[in-house]
Amino acid sequence: MTEKTLIINGQEMAFDHRQMAALGDLLQSLGIDPGQPGLATAINGRLVKTDQWNRSMIKPGDRIEIVHPLAGG
Repeated sequence: MTEKTLIINGQEMAFDHRQMAALGDLLQSLGIDPGQPGLATAINGRLVKTDQWNRSMIKPGDRIEIVHPLAGG
């Protein structure tokens, strides 16, 4: 892992801190609707509540977990 990466759900991803600085920015860059019911996130093992997504700053090396329901049956 380099200093300019994040680990998202166990997968390494390039990170450009100039384009995203908050967890909310990351969700949008991944095409995830932040208004989706049932969406849960954590940074480095700590749960981040929905109302904190735009204030929770991410940095290279952070481990991000994103859990959301999938449609289907």
